[in-house]
Amino acid sequence: MENKYAALFQKGKINKLELKNRLVMSPMGVQYTETDGRMSERSIAYFAERAKGGVGMIITEALFATRTSGGASHYIGDATCLPRLTELTDIVHGYGAKICAQMGAGLGRIEVITPAEPNPPAASAIPSYYNPKVLCRPLTVDEIHQRVELIGSAAKRMMVAGFDAIEIHAHAGYLIDQFMSKEWNLRTDEYGGSLENRMRYATDIVKSIRKNVGPNVPILFRIPVDHKYPGGRDINESIPIVQILEAAGVDALDIDAGCYGPTFYWLFPPSYLGDASMLDLATAMKKAVKIPILNSGTHTPETALKAVSEGAVDFIMMGRPLLADPDLPNKLRVGKREDVRPCIRCNENCVRINLFMQKALSCAVNTRTGRERTYNITKSDSSKKVVVVGSGPAGLEAARVAALKGHEVTVYEKNKCIGGQASAAATPPFKNIDRLLEWFEIQLKKLAVKIYFNTEITPSSPELANADEIFIAFGAESWVPPIEGIDSSIVVDVRDAHLKPDMVKGNKIIVAGGGLSGVDCALELAIEGKEVTIVELLDNIAIETAFINQQAIKAKIAEYKVNVLTKHKVLRISSDGIVAADANGNEVVIKGDTVITAFGTRANKALADTIQDKYPDAVLIGDCNKVGNIGTSIIAGFTAAYAIQ
Repeated sequence: MENKYAALFQKGKINKLELKNRLVMSPMGVQYTETDGRMSERSIAYFAERAKGGVGMIITEALFATRTSGGASHYIGDATCLPRLTELTDIVHGYGAKICAQMGAGLGRIEVITPAEPNPPAASAIPSYYNPKVLCRPLTVDEIHQRVELIGSAAKRMMVAGFDAIEIHAHAGYLIDQFMSKEWNLRTDEYGGSLENRMRYATDIVKSIRKNVGPNVPILFRIPVDHKYPGGRDINESIPIVQILEAAGVDALDIDAGCYGPTFYWLFPPSYLGDASMLDLATAMKKAVKIPILNSGTHTPETALKAVSEGAVDFIMMGRPLLADPDLPNKLRVGKREDVRPCIRCNENCVRINLFMQKALSCAVNTRTGRERTYNITKSDSSKKVVVVGSGPAGLEAARVAALKGHEVTVYEKNKCIGGQASAAATPPFKNIDRLLEWFEIQLKKLAVKIYFNTEITPSSPELANADEIFIAFGAESWVPPIEGIDSSIVVDVRDAHLKPDMVKGNKIIVAGGGLSGVDCALELAIEGKEVTIVELLDNIAIETAFINQQAIKAKIAEYKVNVLTKHKVLRISSDGIVAADANGNEVVIKGDTVITAFGTRANKALADTIQDKYPDAVLIGDCNKVGNIGTSIIAGFTAAYAIQ
């Protein structure tokens, strides 16, 4: 049978380097390094898993030649880095993949302010990102020259370690980007002013690397060609920039968008930006230069196939999809598209926990990400009868992992479909949760897991009596506050609003509660053409999600003209809307045809506890144990099932 994704598995070339396919792993910070900045065994296992999965080339996270230009993360300033890096390249090459070292040249205004560096070195005396009251210190010309030489020497060291290519890290408003941009480069010497001068730091780095690696080693350049906000660089400004880079000897361009600032979310595009969110930018650059174009940004296998087949780009980059499923390339190559576990672009474990909380990178839908050495699913010595009660994300993952371990698994679900709360969250067209639930359904069917719908389990249910292992995954239930009129005929619970849209009457809709579920519901209805108002007690909306998701949500809310009333407390609900109190205690009347309540959830624990009273070894997983999100539920389901002996 002909493989519809065959175009993605044609060989490609950058300079003299031949890649086995058109899929490249994007660079992503992982927080796995040793305390001295060396590559860790954990990092090696993480990259090895992706090489084994069939990707054509891996680009590492940024490696730094100095400890003052990006922290201690992956320090490559001397030969102590070589043993681990050599081990990494050997393993990656063993799987037939190539590996590219991304080289950082400094963070500039995004450098963390410390007592040792109270005024971070940057292109100019511009405000620090973390504290705009602090002005950065302009790098001297001597310091610039020194950094250029150190980067060139480090690139040569990467050749000794066995790397196949070098990528220059110049996106996101980091130091090189600051030099290239009129907004941040206020210099009057040879590194500022004209476009040629503003490009000098970048081209000096290209030339230094070329001198040290030779003519045939590919040099890639990662650049945001659109900062995505007024005053930032746009496509028209970027065209002469990429042409200068091509003339300087860059062999391929890695195209993305955004920067630290008001469009931070473009660096980690959430589901709200849709599929292939940066393809238009790459296509524009493809017309401006003759060198290969790589493109990242919310690609699916389908958008990747279309982009490569039509010649819009030369290589597709995937980051988070390869966290979700390292075997994505191999699965596509052998025609098993249905087995590819989808990334839901939640930005929780990969970005919020990693970037903002400085914890090791992980993945909401793939518990093994970053834990490849710890979690290796193998068949158990003997098969057990496993009962899972509830088919939300925690129950589905527990069932899947238990079945992979060779156990006989049965799932009981009181509703008519899988998903639990996630089935409601899956209805908005801008979310990807429906793809995840479809994947679970396919996997459990392939694993011969039995699922009984419309079956409610209680402590006396005979289905529990003969089970060797019981997992209780009842999920959470909506919290209903004691508000006058809460039982009015115009009131609809947010989950019903998602799953039973006919219950939402009229055109004027009030969403009471500005958490993520309420905001997503409001946005879904606004996209359908409804006039929507969100009423939220706190001073912000969607506070439980990552900051970058909030940025994207607010942009969409503004685009679809959703009215947001924060610092408003719902006092009572009438037959034609609600009465709320504003921040000053004044009563505000808001008219509406339907009031959707989204006041949050609480653990559905009472029945779960009664089952555990009768079966003390039963394990509570997911939201019925502690309310969280899809990621915490999947991790709970995975670890519980993995622990079965």
